Amino acid sequence: MTSVPTGEPLKGAQVYLTAPEKYKALYRAETDTTGGFSIENVEPGTYQLKADKTGYYDPARGCDSADIQSGDVIKLAPGQRLSEIKLQLSASAVITGTVFNPKGEPLPDADVEAVQLYSYRGQRTLGNAVSPKTTNDRGEFRIYHLQPGKYFVRVSDAFYFRNESDVEEDDPAARQVKGFLPIYYPDTSELTQATIIELKPGEELAQINFTVHLTQVLRIRGSVVSGLTGEPITNGSVAIGLVPPAIRENGGGAMSIAEDSHFEVKDLVPGKYIVSAHAWVVPERRVLGGWRQIELTDSSLDDVQIRVFPSQDITGRVELPGGKKIEAGHLQIQLDPHDDLVYGSAFTNVKADGTFIIPDVKQDSYDLGLSGLPDGYYLKSAALGTLDATDGLRVGVEAITVPLVIHVSPSGAKVDGVVMTGTGKPACSATVVLVPDGSRRSRRRLYQEADVDRSGHFEMLGIVPGDYKLFAFDHAENVGYMDAGSLSVYANQGQAVHFDEGDRRTVPLKVILTGSGSP
Repeated sequence: MTSVPTGEPLKGAQVYLTAPEKYKALYRAETDTTGGFSIENVEPGTYQLKADKTGYYDPARGCDSADIQSGDVIKLAPGQRLSEIKLQLSASAVITGTVFNPKGEPLPDADVEAVQLYSYRGQRTLGNAVSPKTTNDRGEFRIYHLQPGKYFVRVSDAFYFRNESDVEEDDPAARQVKGFLPIYYPDTSELTQATIIELKPGEELAQINFTVHLTQVLRIRGSVVSGLTGEPITNGSVAIGLVPPAIRENGGGAMSIAEDSHFEVKDLVPGKYIVSAHAWVVPERRVLGGWRQIELTDSSLDDVQIRVFPSQDITGRVELPGGKKIEAGHLQIQLDPHDDLVYGSAFTNVKADGTFIIPDVKQDSYDLGLSGLPDGYYLKSAALGTLDATDGLRVGVEAITVPLVIHVSPSGAKVDGVVMTGTGKPACSATVVLVPDGSRRSRRRLYQEADVDRSGHFEMLGIVPGDYKLFAFDHAENVGYMDAGSLSVYANQGQAVHFDEGDRRTVPLKVILTGSGSP
């Protein structure tokens, strides 16, 4: 086993054989000083080969490589011996720099993070911080063990420095404070103005320096009360998000509701927000929820009241034509809120007889989803009493007394094909995305993704009838395809296709190069 990019032998790396898509090692070995390893007495069968060493990652693999690599599935016949396996791991990258205060002095105890911008299920998302570090007494930071790739680097907090933001402006009419916003390299609080840093294997990027400063920010102060009685709520938390979010942030933060039912959200900029509350009543821990939309312009807001209401349990059943039963082991119902709430999603598993109970569903409008269906099945319709819930379910204050009945069909459409590169060869690495057309773009359950295999082949099953476009992206993580603006760049490269129930289509595609731009 060798290291990328140096080609040097890797000592002390672990090599595993596991059952495909399992994590438990069935056989293992450790590389010696020459990078060599040997696994003996392996039973015939199918295994996944995995290599691992702290500070190293699986390298990107070219389409022309026939070598066995970490992550490959291998089949061993009785008496077979695989030799001369040449595994590689990519060395991690490092970012170093210094944080300064406005006077140009080194700033200790500032938190610095590397974050990735990617597309998750077609939505632009800012990932969790990778190896966040705190500056030392010289204001220096070193973020290590970074996987090669593209990052934003930011100073996410400067605890002692930001304490100055507790002092409000002299003019109470302004109702503004000085606060701290995350600062992205090179010294901007606007993510759209930040520089994407691309790290290569083994690279150490230095002189990523920041100067932090306070800026005029806004805040929201308010309280959480029962929407039924007006009584203060003290057990729970409040979260806030921009509407619509330009970029979603994975794992958004929340703050606890104080003992007097009050909350405060600091360091905000002008814009439209949804403030949501998730609470419970003790001792029975009955879940409450509520939210309101707020627009901040040029001043902060006080006395904002969030009213929360009891959640509901929704019962229902999943039905097949003719009363047949679904043979599925992990069928799950999902409710995803239309609005970008931190709190709100609800889900449950479906029982063997097709019935289910979705607990603690809070007031909102939801998209209905059903995962774990057998191959070729799709969610055809849903009804809550006489109300059609196929494309959305509204939960209000009124008690829901009728079951949610979901009809599924085994006759979903199917599409397959081969994705070709610009040179006329099969694309060994690409993701095909199915995007609904026109007014159906907002229905998340209609989208599908499928990775191509080594020969460029893809397949999608259980497609809901209707009009779509198929896109084959070289890096789907670079495209926020659920955002009309992001997808518009590639709109003319999609292949239009219509599906009726039960259709079987073969659609050849050409790979779309996403380049080095942001999602």
